[in-house]
Amino acid sequence: MKFKWKKWYFWRKVKRFADRKMKDAWVDGGNCDSCCLDCKQWESSGNTIKTVSNDDGSEQRTCMNCGNEWKVIFTPAGFIQVD
Repeated sequence: MKFKWKKWYFWRKVKRFADRKMKDAWVDGGNCDSCCLDCKQWESSGNTIKTVSNDDGSEQRTCMNCGNEWKVIFTPAGFIQVD
């Protein structure tokens, strides 16, 4: 019984952390900055990265600077490439 309580407590902490990070990144305009994987130009440096949401929860991203396309998912740690 004690183990289940600790597991529940741990995942509650993880959810709070993830919620706070997502709020900082999306709602408050926090540290959500993307970089093209090919030309290494950051959005904060003036690059535009077009994002299209997919049905599977991922996003198809296109760099307007070099035309590179890649598929990512968003996590509390930032974007992670999945293709």
